[in-house]
Amino acid sequence: MLKYYFNECLPENGTVPINVSAKYRSTTHIVKHTHDFYELILVCKNTLVHTLNDQKRQMQKYDLCIISPEDCHFSIAENQQESPCYYTISIRAEYLKNLTDAISKNFLDSILSMRYTTVKQQVFDQCKQHLNRALFLTAEDMDKKQFLYQTVITKLLTEFTLNVVEKQAGRSLVERAYSLMTDNENMSLTIKDIAEKLGYSEEHLIRTFKKHGEQSPCQVFTKIKLDYARELLISADYSVSYICDLVGYYSQHYFNKIFKKHFGCSPSFYRKKNSIPF
Repeated sequence: MLKYYFNECLPENGTVPINVSAKYRSTTHIVKHTHDFYELILVCKNTLVHTLNDQKRQMQKYDLCIISPEDCHFSIAENQQESPCYYTISIRAEYLKNLTDAISKNFLDSILSMRYTTVKQQVFDQCKQHLNRALFLTAEDMDKKQFLYQTVITKLLTEFTLNVVEKQAGRSLVERAYSLMTDNENMSLTIKDIAEKLGYSEEHLIRTFKKHGEQSPCQVFTKIKLDYARELLISADYSVSYICDLVGYYSQHYFNKIFKKHFGCSPSFYRKKNSIPF
């Protein structure tokens, strides 16, 4: 059985944590393999027949799967006349573990317990746009490419989280709060509003975050807002004042101040330095 290693896949850029490929599976040839990294598969068109640890499943457009290191899997086209199109996102194991541990110690385990989910169309469109932009960036723009990749991974992992929230009533309060915070439509909410949506007081939510060794809800929500603002500054042609409103800050002066505190420069200068041509 073949085994792929992350560093061998990217010999010219061996230090980057994420790699993405857009693929068309035009054949029914089977290449069963394992690897030393995590992988996300996101189907864009037609049907991909995916076998993971001897369990076969048909994946349609918007379907997402996560494969962990040492899993055995392979994909084939269901129909040679209708080749499936899909993205594969390879992620260094240590990098993904650190990324998910920053959210919750059990976040990755809960996702791996599901393996498959279906991405909402709006999220799919956003991810596809980011991935296509990143794939056309050159090696000189590797930092921008990796930032777009990380943004996509965060959005896709959140889709797993939202699915778990809907299906598992016993999900931890911290992860449920995080799911609400990462919904762009909730950016204008306060921590008190988030707590009330979950059926708890603000004080209880703060105590729960502290008990689980997390940052405070305010710190987590601020980081989510600023990361989304940074994403928009790079990838959208919106004014700084409009982005300020989108991420729930009604004082542009305060937004500029807190953005500079986190990223070391003003939003306008950050855009000038990192913007991606449209």
